[in-house]
Amino acid sequence: MGFALGRGTSTSSRPVLLRGVGPALGSFWVSDVLLDPRLIVMDSRGAVVGSNDDWSGERTLVEVTRAVGAFQLVSGAKDAAALLSLPPQAYTVQVTGANGTCGVALAEAYDGSETLSPGEAQRYQTAPESEFTYDSPNGKVNIKTRRAGERLMIVVTPATEGEGND
Repeated sequence: MGFALGRGTSTSSRPVLLRGVGPALGSFWVSDVLLDPRLIVMDSRGAVVGSNDDWSGERTLVEVTRAVGAFQLVSGAKDAAALLSLPPQAYTVQVTGANGTCGVALAEAYDGSETLSPGEAQRYQTAPESEFTYDSPNGKVNIKTRRAGERLMIVVTPATEGEGND
């Protein structure tokens, strides 16, 4: 995943919450998740500027996650998360499996300087989820959505046998 930071001529660094989510996706009915994601962040030159494997549930990460309106990760889980102070430029985020494992993962980037009030964060974290099946030209797929702050999380998976009656 790529993202860029920059506002006009500003050279100030800003906090960015980056996450490589695998195991936590199971609570959103995603199967075949990446059981042990590893997060690597590189700048526009390809230099590694941050990484994480098995986030610790650190209090600051929990607070920033809540403040930006993202769903919480379970403390001690194998999901990856890092809070980095990054200057304006383009970045690449890689989410890979530890020991070469494969599975479904979600890469996320949140601007930690744009936080929600506690009331807004609570409202977004308890926002209803929706699920429906779409009959695409390549077969049926399940689409699940959940609002997370000002963002919308969308997970698309192939429909299994017997699904798709929505």
